[in-house]
Amino acid sequence: MSGTTGAGNSLASLPTDVLILLLSLVDDPHSLSSFFRSSRMAASLAVDPVLQAKWLTLHRKADAWNLVAQSKRQEVALQLLSCSSGMRNKDGGCEGDYAELFPAAAAGFAQVLRILLGEKQHNTRALGGALCLAARSGHAPCVPVLLAAANSPSDVVEHRDGGGWCSLHYACCRGHEEVLAELLKVPSNVDVVTRLLETPLTKARASGSTRCVQLIMDARKQVQSQDQVFPKTLKQ
Repeated sequence: MSGTTGAGNSLASLPTDVLILLLSLVDDPHSLSSFFRSSRMAASLAVDPVLQAKWLTLHRKADAWNLVAQSKRQEVALQLLSCSSGMRNKDGGCEGDYAELFPAAAAGFAQVLRILLGEKQHNTRALGGALCLAARSGHAPCVPVLLAAANSPSDVVEHRDGGGWCSLHYACCRGHEEVLAELLKVPSNVDVVTRLLETPLTKARASGSTRCVQLIMDARKQVQSQDQVFPKTLKQ
């Protein structure tokens, strides 16, 4: 277990009821060998050593967010969001490292994403990474929320991760038709390739989803039709 982190990354400021709710989600707590370290929580939970052990697994907000995302309980995420200090700046929207954004996107917490992103526009890399997670998990309602926070929605859709996959690849690979339909509302390069030179169409065919294949084919035809009127070089 990692050591205690700074106050901005600590769970100690959360209300006891929210902490208990978070702790209740932990199925496999660590050893009881360490002492419970929060005097306020110790006073509330001293009678329950199991909760004490669970608390020791949650020193960082990132741990809590990953745990809540795995639980798929958006109501818990909303409580954590409303109670956490330093999570949002005064203008609304998440701060520098976007630690809460990725678990929320992976879990499909569209309402949480709206609060995290606020009314500001955010960088392509962060939004693109979150969009890949949402597309991979099949969370169509998250797609317009993430794209609305982008300066360039097309760049976010085409953003590639370390393996060269973009959100289109993930949606096609998993056969997530609704996600793909949402992504294709944004004009983008549907022939972007992975490091293995695989296109979204390649992934759609491999998934066996005829609907995904048709959506990609229709999008390609639309691009080709536009190119005949306004010739341009597709982004590679």
